Amino acid sequence: MSEATRLFGEPTEKKVAPNNPVWVGYRWQLGRATLEVGTANGRITDVYVAGTAEGTASRTGAGLKLGDGLDRLKALYGPKFDDRVYPDMHEIMHRSDRVPYSGIWERRRVTIQWASPEYTLTAGIDERGRIVSLWLLRPECFPGERE
Repeated sequence: MSEATRLFGEPTEKKVAPNNPVWVGYRWQLGRATLEVGTANGRITDVYVAGTAEGTASRTGAGLKLGDGLDRLKALYGPKFDDRVYPDMHEIMHRSDRVPYSGIWERRRVTIQWASPEYTLTAGIDERGRIVSLWLLRPECFPGERE
């Protein structure tokens, strides 16, 4: 978390889950983008970003950024990914009604996984085919960690 604080300043919000006190969520409002970082026992478990923004928070380490299309995702990560449209569970809700720390909200989601260790990156795709959110999840059992 010290790296995130160094890059983005103090979080706009810090939330501790009442039923899971080892989990803490941090949220930043960065202009027109939202950055959320979930932690467990002080270790980052997932990173979510949505909106429109420039800068470090709005892109992956490989260079995929908010606003890119699937062609850019394929160029950076290859053609093997899961591209799905989920049933509209939120038909009466709007994007602004998204529950913080709940991951991707868009109906169309593209998911990529890496082996060794198995990280998961999911991109939320809007109706124009543009990436409007990114969610990176760390493996549950990260190599080298003890239970």
